[in-house]
Amino acid sequence: MHLDAVGDDCGSKHLMDDRIPRFRYRELAPPTSLSGIISCFFEFVANGSGGEKIPHVVIPDGCISILCRFNRASSERATLIKGLDTEPFRTIVDGADCHWGVKISPAAARAVFGCPPESLKTGPVLNRFPKLTTGLADPRVKCFEDFAAVLVSRFEKLGIDSSTADPVVSGAVRSIAGSAGEIKVSEVANLVGLSPRQLTRRFRSASGLTPKQFARFCRLRATGISLLDSDISWAQRAAELGFTDQAHLARELAALTGDRPREFEERLARTDHSTILK
Repeated sequence: MHLDAVGDDCGSKHLMDDRIPRFRYRELAPPTSLSGIISCFFEFVANGSGGEKIPHVVIPDGCISILCRFNRASSERATLIKGLDTEPFRTIVDGADCHWGVKISPAAARAVFGCPPESLKTGPVLNRFPKLTTGLADPRVKCFEDFAAVLVSRFEKLGIDSSTADPVVSGAVRSIAGSAGEIKVSEVANLVGLSPRQLTRRFRSASGLTPKQFARFCRLRATGISLLDSDISWAQRAAELGFTDQAHLARELAALTGDRPREFEERLARTDHSTILK
């Protein structure tokens, strides 16, 4: 689910029919050899026309992403990086924009980019990481599947595979994501054989995040998936996802998305989520 991009501002006026999703989003799993490096590949498409400016919110997911953006109307292409945002990031999407991207696992961020993950800011790639990004915006990369295949080939040629990531942090990431963020940091530390302080230090070095921050993002994703999969009350949803109560869930949504629960639900409904990894 595209919980790092959940639709347009509720008060904005557009020519599109509100019954038609303004965006389409799908995810593709990486090959097993890269499952410790790549969280997923994703495609994000605006259902509009060239020149139409749609306000858009990118919410934190704990991953650094490499993206190719191209415009169906102008054929303009660019390679971008989405940095390690920990707050909602507001931007403008053209109605003819399409994004293909890869989310790098938190456990592999430092290993892949070779720098402190928190130092990477959202914007054009420019001349950074040429061995990974050169040619991604080439017109010969014609579709989402081509984009994913090119990156898989790049990682293989560079000798990057799941063993490249910090194995302790990889185990922590799997435990946190597998519990949808409900597991306690002390429990994760016990599973990987470290003290909570040691785990936090090692996790931050690899990912730029603390385990607790990553758990919050995982729980946010689980909230969105719950909205897509079930029609239950917010109180029930809060209980199922391990929040103290509905007010706790609402505070987390406000902090991480800027939305109240109903606003978040409405934003999510504006995106057609065709294939979501769970």
